[in-house]
Amino acid sequence: MHNNNVFFPNSNEQEGESMAERERLSGDVYYVHSDQDDTVLIGMDIELIHDDSGTLVHWLDTVKERRMMAEKTEMRDDGLSFTRVESEGGGTYNFIPMSLDAYNNHVKDRLKDGGSFDNVGALNTAFLSAKELID
Repeated sequence: MHNNNVFFPNSNEQEGESMAERERLSGDVYYVHSDQDDTVLIGMDIELIHDDSGTLVHWLDTVKERRMMAEKTEMRDDGLSFTRVESEGGGTYNFIPMSLDAYNNHVKDRLKDGGSFDNVGALNTAFLSAKELID
């Protein structure tokens, strides 16, 4: 079992404030699935920010930043699952490393110009290039 997470303190906290603990998933591109939210599809730069108010899950899709407060998180070898707080709409979100199978079966048809890819490296490169446009 390997750990896909990187832990680092937030050095931007002001003196006297509680330190937020940040966790970042190390994968490049994730397929995001939720039975309750059909607006999610792709996740990049996934970060969990833990502080006194709870856990904030932050990520980029190919269009915008997303931030959701989590009621419960579960780190997995292959990604992340979290339950969104009910006050924000609830629902379970699963971040699964993007594979050709996930792309072809769940993502491609939902994209305006979903291209075809021969390997995961080319697929990740295409999504990461799109991410640079919103950075």
